[in-house]
Amino acid sequence: MRIRGRVWALVGIGVVVLALIAGLAFAERVWQEDAAAGFYDAPDPLPSGDPGEIIAVERILTAPPGANAWRVMYHSRDLNGDDIAVSGTVIAPAGPAPEGGRPIVSWAHPTTGAVARCAPSIGIAPLDLVEGLETLLGAGYVVAATDYPGMGVDGPSSYLLGISEGDSVLDAARAARSIEEAGAGDDLLLWGHSQGGQAALFAAQLAADYAPEFDLRAVAVAAPAADLATLLSDDIDDVSGVTIGAYAFDAFASAYAGQYDGLSLDSILTPAGAEATPAMADLCLLGQNGQLHDIARPLIQLLADRSEHDGADPDRE
Repeated sequence: MRIRGRVWALVGIGVVVLALIAGLAFAERVWQEDAAAGFYDAPDPLPSGDPGEIIAVERILTAPPGANAWRVMYHSRDLNGDDIAVSGTVIAPAGPAPEGGRPIVSWAHPTTGAVARCAPSIGIAPLDLVEGLETLLGAGYVVAATDYPGMGVDGPSSYLLGISEGDSVLDAARAARSIEEAGAGDDLLLWGHSQGGQAALFAAQLAADYAPEFDLRAVAVAAPAADLATLLSDDIDDVSGVTIGAYAFDAFASAYAGQYDGLSLDSILTPAGAEATPAMADLCLLGQNGQLHDIARPLIQLLADRSEHDGADPDRE
């Protein structure tokens, strides 16, 4: 009995210690996220600057071994060609660069959301979503990873708006060249996945005119969002499709409503879809997935019920 009591006492102490560690870890996470969040407050008014010119830079302490990393805010351009601030990260091998500088891989990330707090560079693991990072660093590349306009630094959504996304991908590479310690050169490769695949393809189309100083050597994309009409139509009956649709419809309505009379969410969506879109567009794919599911499932069920009742293709939600 005495031994058992000691065991339970040790277990109790262990639970307390673990609770304290968990509490400290949580506090550390909150502190780091709050500390990073202050970085994304762009100057108001924004000082003028060339595309890719750095507005602010800070070192990231969680770089992979043998590498250096920075969080950056840089100048880019929106759909109208106006100067905007965009955030992202730059990661480079440590040590002297070879003569002529290191090639740059500008990485375009897949969907994480469409509002500022969904940016990959925010938080305690800002490099985790850069696919193939350690392999690229091992090959001697500098990696530039944009958040896209409207993510990180607050602003209008650029979700699936290829021109503004593509500009931000190219300007991230320019920002990388501005960090002397990164040792970046003129050779550029573009690499993107899903939403980022579309962004990389647009960047490739824009590069010759928008960023002629680079020698574009290759473009690689995985599952690019290339045929948006087909993509949104085919996937509208599952949660991921409804979520992507909400992000896209919200961004397009905001970007183009002023150019086309009568363009509104109500003009292209059912009342239920139009009501749900802003709420979904304000949620992040990572971290708020449950809330997205809660909003999307009734729309999917409504779609299924209407299809069963009509025996034909229903109005899209």
